[in-house]
Amino acid sequence: MRLQRFVCCALAVGMSAQVNAAPGIGAPISAHAEPEPGLADAGSRGDGECPGEGDCCEANGTPSCNDPECCNSVCLVDPFCCEVEWDQICADLAVDMCLLCGAGEPCSTPALCDGDVNGDGVLDPLDTGYILARLGADLCAEGNCQADVNCDGLIDPLDLGYVLGRVGVCNPPAACNVLCLPGNNDCEDAFVIEDGLTPFSTIGATTDGPITPKICGCDPGFGCGGYSDVWYDYTATCDGYGVVSTCNDDDPATGEADFDTWLHAYEGCDCPTDEDYLVGCNDDGPECSGFSSIMWFPVTEGSCYLVRVSGFGGSGTGVLAVSCED
Repeated sequence: MRLQRFVCCALAVGMSAQVNAAPGIGAPISAHAEPEPGLADAGSRGDGECPGEGDCCEANGTPSCNDPECCNSVCLVDPFCCEVEWDQICADLAVDMCLLCGAGEPCSTPALCDGDVNGDGVLDPLDTGYILARLGADLCAEGNCQADVNCDGLIDPLDLGYVLGRVGVCNPPAACNVLCLPGNNDCEDAFVIEDGLTPFSTIGATTDGPITPKICGCDPGFGCGGYSDVWYDYTATCDGYGVVSTCNDDDPATGEADFDTWLHAYEGCDCPTDEDYLVGCNDDGPECSGFSSIMWFPVTEGSCYLVRVSGFGGSGTGVLAVSCED
């Protein structure tokens, strides 16, 4: 068996990371024995490039596999998989590391150790390979958030150094407080919405809408806010009333929410600066359980309106139902 260790050169060169593959120092630990002398000359040795042609999730008998991200992640940990053969050891690594092979979503897997990004309870080269494959990637993209092990909001060489300094040690993980903002967090980034059902989330959202007036049914004693808001541009499809709903009333057509919602509608699609632009609002809708909401507001066909979805004092997820009634 060959015993080799990770060495990260990226700490000195910014966002580019490289692995020193010299035997004994700087290469990933491999579960494979050294290939027999003459194996490469016999034509069995691959060119080490990704992607290849075989299935990543099974032993395929050829060098590399057909998914570039999975292939690179595994071969950073064990170059044998790209240089010689993608065997069962490589396939097992893929199952542990690659989403397409059924690897658990890392952000939903509680880490047992500080720096254990893949949640398997061990700090080892699998964790380093996971981070290497995601250097510079969007923290909020699927499968990436736990790779930010030092909680600075970036996936960068500092995370590699953090894990390398803890290999073999299992300390309780610190809680990261980095939240990913929804894409429509700011009014100026409002998503276009149409009649129908649209899933939404206000988790991680900040608040940039104007103060809610008392006319919306709020009690000043309990607050007239509307916090952690997200925004939508809606163009009316009729002359009459726009209806926006998160109402929990056992009818899927009226949407739903798992938190106490506030709904607001503003005339025009320029971000409102005060309540004068407000044309509709609702806190707790009639016959809507869980403090969910339903809102009616007057509309003119072809005109644009801003819809603001927020919470009484918290955030959550749901389905927004939008329609136009003439």
